[in-house]
Amino acid sequence: MNLLTNSGFTSILTDYTHGASVLTRRLLSLLSELPGAGEALLMELTAAAGLLREAHPELVSLASVMREVIASAKAGMPAAPAAHQLAERWEANQREVVSLAADYIATHPGIITVSYSGLVRDAVVAARARGCPVRVFVGEGRPRCEGLLLAAELVLCGASCTVYVDAAFADFLAQADAVLVGADAVGPEMMLNKVGTRILLQEARRCGLPTAVAYDFLKLVSAEEFPQTLSTHPADEVAGGRRIPQAVRVVNRYFELVPLNLVDTHLCAAGGK
Repeated sequence: MNLLTNSGFTSILTDYTHGASVLTRRLLSLLSELPGAGEALLMELTAAAGLLREAHPELVSLASVMREVIASAKAGMPAAPAAHQLAERWEANQREVVSLAADYIATHPGIITVSYSGLVRDAVVAARARGCPVRVFVGEGRPRCEGLLLAAELVLCGASCTVYVDAAFADFLAQADAVLVGADAVGPEMMLNKVGTRILLQEARRCGLPTAVAYDFLKLVSAEEFPQTLSTHPADEVAGGRRIPQAVRVVNRYFELVPLNLVDTHLCAAGGK
Protein backbone atom coordinates (compact mmCIF):
# COMPACT_ATOMS: atom_id res chain seq x y z
CA MET A 1 0.00 0.00 0.00
CA ASN A 2 1.27 3.45 -0.92
CA LEU A 3 0.09 5.70 1.89
CA LEU A 4 0.32 8.93 -0.12
CA THR A 5 -2.02 7.70 -2.85
CA ASN A 6 -4.29 5.63 -0.64
CA SER A 7 -7.91 6.80 -0.87
CA GLY A 8 -8.34 6.50 2.88
CA PHE A 9 -5.40 8.83 3.46
CA THR A 10 -6.52 11.37 0.87
CA SER A 11 -10.01 11.36 2.41
CA ILE A 12 -8.46 12.36 5.76
CA LEU A 13 -6.69 15.26 4.05
CA THR A 14 -9.96 16.60 2.64
CA ASP A 15 -12.27 15.89 5.60
CA TYR A 16 -13.13 19.14 7.40
CA THR A 17 -16.38 17.86 8.86
CA HIS A 18 -15.43 15.18 11.39
CA GLY A 19 -13.59 15.89 14.61
CA ALA A 20 -9.99 15.06 15.46
CA SER A 21 -10.89 11.80 17.24
CA VAL A 22 -12.59 10.40 14.13
CA LEU A 23 -9.70 11.36 11.83
CA THR A 24 -7.10 10.09 14.31
CA ARG A 25 -8.81 6.71 14.46
CA ARG A 26 -8.85 6.50 10.66
CA LEU A 27 -5.17 7.48 10.43
CA LEU A 28 -4.08 4.91 13.01
CA SER A 29 -6.06 2.23 11.19
CA LEU A 30 -4.25 3.04 7.93
CA LEU A 31 -0.81 3.12 9.53
CA SER A 32 -1.48 -0.21 11.23
CA GLU A 33 -1.74 -1.79 7.78
CA LEU A 34 1.47 -0.36 6.31
CA PRO A 35 3.83 -3.13 5.16
CA GLY A 36 7.56 -3.25 5.65
CA ALA A 37 10.12 -0.88 7.12
CA GLY A 38 13.29 0.87 6.04
CA GLU A 39 14.31 4.14 4.41
CA ALA A 40 11.64 4.16 1.71
CA LEU A 41 8.84 3.81 4.27
CA LEU A 42 10.41 6.47 6.47
CA MET A 43 10.42 8.89 3.54
CA GLU A 44 6.79 8.04 2.82
CA LEU A 45 5.80 8.65 6.45
CA THR A 46 7.68 11.96 6.54
CA ALA A 47 5.94 13.13 3.37
CA ALA A 48 2.56 12.06 4.76
CA ALA A 49 3.21 13.98 7.98
CA GLY A 50 3.93 17.09 5.94
CA LEU A 51 0.69 16.75 3.98
CA LEU A 52 -1.30 16.30 7.20
CA ARG A 53 0.26 19.40 8.76
CA GLU A 54 -0.60 21.39 5.65
CA ALA A 55 -4.20 20.12 5.49
CA HIS A 56 -4.97 20.14 9.23
CA PRO A 57 -2.45 22.32 11.08
CA GLU A 58 -4.78 22.68 14.07
CA LEU A 59 -5.41 18.95 14.58
CA VAL A 60 -2.39 18.19 16.74
CA SER A 61 -3.42 14.58 17.39
CA LEU A 62 -2.63 13.74 13.76
CA ALA A 63 0.82 15.29 14.10
CA SER A 64 1.33 13.44 17.41
CA VAL A 65 0.52 10.12 15.74
CA MET A 66 2.93 10.73 12.87
CA ARG A 67 5.68 11.90 15.22
CA GLU A 68 5.47 8.73 17.32
CA VAL A 69 5.30 6.36 14.34
CA ILE A 70 8.19 8.13 12.57
CA ALA A 71 10.29 7.96 15.74
CA SER A 72 9.66 4.20 15.91
CA ALA A 73 10.53 3.82 12.22
CA LYS A 74 13.81 5.67 12.77
CA ALA A 75 14.58 3.25 15.58
CA GLY A 76 14.11 0.34 13.15
CA MET A 77 10.60 -0.72 14.17
CA PRO A 78 8.13 -1.36 11.32
CA ALA A 79 5.37 1.25 11.13
CA ALA A 80 2.47 -1.21 11.41
CA PRO A 81 3.20 -2.62 14.89
CA ALA A 82 4.22 0.84 16.15
CA ALA A 83 0.90 2.28 14.98
CA HIS A 84 -0.98 -0.70 16.39
CA GLN A 85 0.59 -0.27 19.83
CA LEU A 86 -0.14 3.47 19.78
CA ALA A 87 -3.72 2.79 18.70
CA GLU A 88 -4.22 0.41 21.64
CA ARG A 89 -2.89 3.01 24.12
CA TRP A 90 -5.00 5.75 22.56
CA GLU A 91 -8.20 3.69 22.45
CA ALA A 92 -7.76 2.76 26.12
CA ASN A 93 -7.23 6.43 26.97
CA GLN A 94 -10.30 7.39 24.92
CA ARG A 95 -12.42 4.86 26.82
CA GLU A 96 -11.33 6.39 30.12
CA VAL A 97 -12.15 9.91 28.92
CA VAL A 98 -15.53 8.81 27.56
CA SER A 99 -16.35 7.18 30.90
CA LEU A 100 -15.42 10.36 32.79
CA ALA A 101 -17.48 12.47 30.38
CA ALA A 102 -20.45 10.09 30.68
CA ASP A 103 -20.23 10.47 34.47
CA TYR A 104 -20.30 14.23 33.98
CA ILE A 105 -23.36 14.00 31.73
CA ALA A 106 -25.12 11.83 34.31
CA THR A 107 -25.05 14.79 36.70
CA HIS A 108 -25.55 17.38 33.93
CA PRO A 109 -27.99 15.65 31.52
CA GLY A 110 -28.75 18.82 29.58
CA ILE A 111 -25.57 19.75 27.74
CA ILE A 112 -24.86 22.47 25.22
CA THR A 113 -22.00 22.13 22.76
CA VAL A 114 -20.82 23.38 19.38
CA SER A 115 -19.74 21.69 16.16
CA TYR A 116 -18.67 18.01 16.05
CA SER A 117 -16.64 16.24 18.72
CA GLY A 118 -16.11 12.49 18.63
CA LEU A 119 -15.53 12.40 22.39
CA VAL A 120 -18.73 14.33 23.10
CA ARG A 121 -20.60 11.99 20.78
CA ASP A 122 -19.22 8.87 22.44
CA ALA A 123 -19.86 10.27 25.92
CA VAL A 124 -23.52 10.94 25.10
CA VAL A 125 -23.87 7.44 23.65
CA ALA A 126 -22.30 5.97 26.82
CA ALA A 127 -24.58 8.04 29.06
CA ARG A 128 -27.62 6.92 27.10
CA ALA A 129 -26.50 3.27 27.43
CA ARG A 130 -26.63 3.79 31.20
CA GLY A 131 -30.21 5.03 30.88
CA CYS A 132 -29.50 8.74 31.29
CA PRO A 133 -32.16 10.93 29.58
CA VAL A 134 -29.68 13.19 27.75
CA ARG A 135 -30.71 16.47 26.15
CA VAL A 136 -28.18 17.99 23.76
CA PHE A 137 -28.16 21.51 22.29
CA VAL A 138 -25.74 21.60 19.36
CA GLY A 139 -24.38 24.70 17.66
CA GLU A 140 -24.50 24.14 13.90
CA GLY A 141 -20.79 24.90 13.46
CA ARG A 142 -20.77 27.26 10.50
CA PRO A 143 -19.71 27.37 7.78
CA ARG A 144 -19.71 23.59 7.22
CA CYS A 145 -22.49 22.91 9.75
CA GLU A 146 -20.98 19.71 11.14
CA GLY A 147 -23.12 20.17 14.25
CA LEU A 148 -25.98 18.80 12.15
CA LEU A 149 -23.99 15.60 11.63
CA LEU A 150 -23.39 15.25 15.38
CA ALA A 151 -27.10 15.67 16.11
CA ALA A 152 -28.04 13.15 13.43
CA GLU A 153 -25.74 10.57 15.03
CA LEU A 154 -26.90 11.30 18.58
CA VAL A 155 -30.60 10.84 17.92
CA LEU A 156 -29.80 7.26 16.92
CA CYS A 157 -28.95 6.49 20.56
CA GLY A 158 -32.14 8.12 21.78
CA ALA A 159 -30.73 11.49 22.88
CA SER A 160 -32.95 14.53 22.54
CA CYS A 161 -31.17 16.93 20.16
CA THR A 162 -31.76 20.56 19.23
CA VAL A 163 -29.53 22.23 16.64
CA TYR A 164 -29.25 26.00 16.98
CA VAL A 165 -27.78 28.69 14.74
CA ASP A 166 -24.38 29.48 16.27
CA ALA A 167 -25.23 33.11 17.07
CA ALA A 168 -28.38 32.04 18.93
CA PHE A 169 -26.54 30.11 21.66
CA ALA A 170 -27.73 32.50 24.40
CA ASP A 171 -31.32 31.37 23.87
CA PHE A 172 -30.40 27.80 24.82
CA LEU A 173 -27.96 28.32 27.70
CA ALA A 174 -30.89 28.73 30.09
CA GLN A 175 -32.17 25.28 29.09
CA ALA A 176 -28.83 23.52 29.62
CA ASP A 177 -27.19 22.12 32.77
CA ALA A 178 -23.61 22.50 31.51
CA VAL A 179 -21.39 23.22 28.54
CA LEU A 180 -19.44 20.21 27.25
CA VAL A 181 -17.03 20.65 24.34
CA GLY A 182 -14.10 18.83 22.82
CA ALA A 183 -10.71 20.32 21.96
CA ASP A 184 -8.34 19.92 19.05
CA ALA A 185 -5.27 21.07 20.97
CA VAL A 186 -4.66 21.72 24.66
CA GLY A 187 -1.63 23.72 25.75
CA PRO A 188 -0.51 25.10 29.13
CA GLU A 189 -2.81 28.15 29.01
CA MET A 190 -4.92 27.90 25.87
CA MET A 191 -6.90 25.32 23.98
CA LEU A 192 -7.94 25.34 20.35
CA ASN A 193 -11.40 24.36 19.15
CA LYS A 194 -14.10 25.23 16.63
CA VAL A 195 -15.06 28.89 16.26
CA GLY A 196 -17.93 29.63 18.63
CA THR A 197 -16.42 27.75 21.57
CA ARG A 198 -14.93 30.81 23.26
CA ILE A 199 -18.09 32.95 23.24
CA LEU A 200 -20.14 29.96 24.44
CA LEU A 201 -17.80 29.40 27.39
CA GLN A 202 -17.57 33.11 28.18
CA GLU A 203 -21.33 33.50 28.31
CA ALA A 204 -21.70 30.30 30.33
CA ARG A 205 -19.23 31.67 32.87
CA ARG A 206 -21.20 34.92 33.05
CA CYS A 207 -24.42 32.96 33.63
CA GLY A 208 -22.84 30.65 36.22
CA LEU A 209 -23.27 27.56 34.05
CA PRO A 210 -20.66 24.80 34.60
CA THR A 211 -18.23 24.18 31.73
CA ALA A 212 -16.18 21.11 30.81
CA VAL A 213 -13.81 20.01 28.04
CA ALA A 214 -13.00 16.42 27.07
CA TYR A 215 -9.72 15.45 25.42
CA ASP A 216 -7.24 12.57 25.12
CA PHE A 217 -3.46 12.52 25.56
CA LEU A 218 -2.72 13.04 21.86
CA LYS A 219 -4.28 16.52 22.11
CA LEU A 220 -1.86 17.66 24.83
CA VAL A 221 1.00 19.82 23.54
CA SER A 222 3.66 22.08 24.97
CA ALA A 223 3.65 25.83 24.40
CA GLU A 224 6.25 25.30 21.66
CA GLU A 225 4.14 22.65 19.90
CA PHE A 226 0.87 24.60 20.18
CA PRO A 227 -0.39 25.76 16.73
CA GLN A 228 0.97 29.26 16.14
CA THR A 229 -1.24 30.23 13.21
CA LEU A 230 -4.87 29.58 12.34
CA SER A 231 -5.60 28.55 8.77
CA THR A 232 -8.20 30.30 6.65
CA HIS A 233 -10.56 28.62 4.22
CA PRO A 234 -12.45 29.60 1.05
CA ALA A 235 -14.62 32.71 1.27
CA ASP A 236 -17.26 30.93 -0.83
CA GLU A 237 -18.19 28.84 2.22
CA VAL A 238 -19.23 31.98 4.08
CA ALA A 239 -20.87 33.60 1.06
CA GLY A 240 -23.18 30.66 0.47
CA GLY A 241 -23.26 31.22 -3.28
CA ARG A 242 -23.73 34.98 -3.05
CA ARG A 243 -21.45 37.29 -4.98
CA ILE A 244 -18.90 39.03 -2.76
CA PRO A 245 -17.62 42.49 -3.81
CA GLN A 246 -13.89 42.37 -4.41
CA ALA A 247 -13.34 45.10 -1.81
CA VAL A 248 -14.84 42.94 0.95
CA ARG A 249 -12.33 40.88 2.94
CA VAL A 250 -13.84 37.61 4.14
CA VAL A 251 -12.01 35.69 6.89
CA ASN A 252 -13.18 32.09 7.15
CA ARG A 253 -11.50 30.34 10.07
CA TYR A 254 -12.72 27.03 11.45
CA PHE A 255 -10.81 27.25 14.74
CA GLU A 256 -10.09 29.76 17.49
CA LEU A 257 -7.97 30.07 20.62
CA VAL A 258 -9.80 29.63 23.92
CA PRO A 259 -8.33 30.50 27.35
CA LEU A 260 -8.31 27.44 29.60
CA ASN A 261 -9.43 29.55 32.55
CA LEU A 262 -12.91 29.53 30.99
CA VAL A 263 -13.14 25.78 31.71
CA ASP A 264 -14.24 24.49 35.11
CA THR A 265 -13.67 20.75 34.55
CA HIS A 266 -11.06 18.93 32.45
CA LEU A 267 -12.28 15.48 31.46
CA CYS A 268 -8.97 13.82 30.62
CA ALA A 269 -7.31 10.62 31.78
CA ALA A 270 -3.77 9.97 32.95
CA GLY A 271 -1.70 7.55 30.93
CA GLY A 272 -1.03 7.26 27.22
CA LYS A 273 2.34 8.99 27.18
